[in-house]
Amino acid sequence: MVQTDSPALADNTSEAANVKDYRLTATPKVFLIVAAALIILRVGLTVNEFVNPAAAAASVQWKNAQDFAGSSEPEIVKNSGKKLILYEFYADWCTPCTRLERDVMTNDEIRSTIEKNFVCIRVTDRLKEDGKNARLVADLQKRYRVFAFPTVVAVGLDGESKGTLVGNSSSMAVYRFVSRIINQNK
Repeated sequence: MVQTDSPALADNTSEAANVKDYRLTATPKVFLIVAAALIILRVGLTVNEFVNPAAAAASVQWKNAQDFAGSSEPEIVKNSGKKLILYEFYADWCTPCTRLERDVMTNDEIRSTIEKNFVCIRVTDRLKEDGKNARLVADLQKRYRVFAFPTVVAVGLDGESKGTLVGNSSSMAVYRFVSRIINQNK
């Protein structure tokens, strides 16, 4: 210890030696408490999501292509009061298909635009699961040259394709696609 002539200075140095720094011992405890609280919160949220699943966001209301077996596109359009058909060529095993459905077709603006202007028909490919497709599905895939999933095809009153969108697309790309088709057929 340093020798000093001043008794006040000597008292301060001896007090400093006796003071325990609680900041260093409290910090790990605080981190442990915060970490435990976050883990408990996360487990609680996970259990809540499992017990009370949130309602799925509304998606485009697709009709099954099999419901229109024997009908031509002009008949379908005429009976609906709309001017266009929007086919979505889809497969249950297709990750980009489910991503398109979940991330794009649930967008309120896209959904309402599509449902207002198109007869929405989903053509589900079952080749991988069943080894073959229904005749209607195979015929539509051949007619519109579907080679990948998802594929979205807009069809007019005349039964001719007005546009095709292939693959997983962003909300902006789908919105531009349907808007372009709608504007061309006004």
